[in-house]
Amino acid sequence: MLHHAAFRALGESQGRLLAMPGAIGAGVIFARASAASFPTANGRMAEAAADTARFSGGAQRLLLEGMRTNLLSAARSVGGTGWALTRLTAAPSIGTGPDGAVGSAITLTETEDVGAHYTAHAATFTIVADSTYAFTAFVRPGTCTNVQIVGTSNNFGTGGFANFVLTGAGSLGSSGAAVVRASITALASGWYVLEAVMTASTSGAGVNPFILALGSSGTNARLPSYAGTAKTVDVAWAQLERASFASTIILPPAGSPSQATRAADTLSAAASGFFPNAAGTLLLSVLLPQQAASDDQVLAQIDNGSDNSRVRLRNPAGGATLVADVVSGGSTTASLTLGSITAGTAFRIALAWDGTGIAGVLSGGAAQSVSSTLPTGLTTLRLGNGAASTSGLFGTVIAARCLAVRAPTAGLAGLAGSLQLS
Repeated sequence: MLHHAAFRALGESQGRLLAMPGAIGAGVIFARASAASFPTANGRMAEAAADTARFSGGAQRLLLEGMRTNLLSAARSVGGTGWALTRLTAAPSIGTGPDGAVGSAITLTETEDVGAHYTAHAATFTIVADSTYAFTAFVRPGTCTNVQIVGTSNNFGTGGFANFVLTGAGSLGSSGAAVVRASITALASGWYVLEAVMTASTSGAGVNPFILALGSSGTNARLPSYAGTAKTVDVAWAQLERASFASTIILPPAGSPSQATRAADTLSAAASGFFPNAAGTLLLSVLLPQQAASDDQVLAQIDNGSDNSRVRLRNPAGGATLVADVVSGGSTTASLTLGSITAGTAFRIALAWDGTGIAGVLSGGAAQSVSSTLPTGLTTLRLGNGAASTSGLFGTVIAARCLAVRAPTAGLAGLAGSLQLS
């Protein structure tokens, strides 16, 4: 058996590349049955064609998301076609949109009337009680630096609102009782991405389901009433997902308003090409911006073409604890709890297996192992989702490498430590 130093050298010099910033390794297949958006290295938003991997932001990390649907049919034209205006006027922005293009944004200007100043999505659809909905808006301040995302009171009650302050890096204001999560992210050219997640209290048709209001402070009550002074704000896109957190913006084709769906990202490889002896070691560094509430987040698995038989590495639904397990015939036969993770903090992890069982380690924790008979016929390696594509990572892979042998349990921490975290 090779000792620790030998395996560390093997991981650095001969371990097979699966993914790294800006690149996917040879023999690894990326697929996605739709286009998808992503933030570029220059801080703008762009769209990747179907079956084209997305490398996010300046760090160029591989972005892997599950399937999602934007329920707003007029997602491209906030304040324009498909949106009602109340005490606002709308005109094409003379500036560029979040994609850097002229003509992709609209300028909203307050009238001088007294009352709430807002735009609302006109098309309705069914909202389901006790479900969470993630609202996203792309906004750039003009002379107005306070805006509010509002859910219709028919479904979210009077507590469905969140205030945002559009200065500097952006900051969160007050929010109502229906809001369970909010965030603001600064992009290039003064744009911000706003997120508010709300829990619906009542089922039914969502009349004006997404409302974007201008305000006077970060502590405004829902739909604040005031005398307008012709303050302005630029708006571009909006999104509403039935989900516990927002994903990247999903837009219908230009000129064709409709509810749009982004297909799941899939990254896979034939196990025989990487693990010819039915044994191996997988090394990953990953960042999860948030933990999933209702579905597992699968970091990686080796399976038989289905989710019924697999060796899996995951963050179970509703948690923040990484688990390695063996599933045979649909039943979990062995499991290791490797440790806790923090949303927004990158981590390193290693998983090793052969016919006698599995071993794993989360950076900073103790390596563990468990004996188990692995299922036969494990033909496919996957990163960022399961075979059914229902357990999306919704995060970024910083680096991924593998070895064609099971590394000693004592050497796993050193191997994982060789991976980059930035």
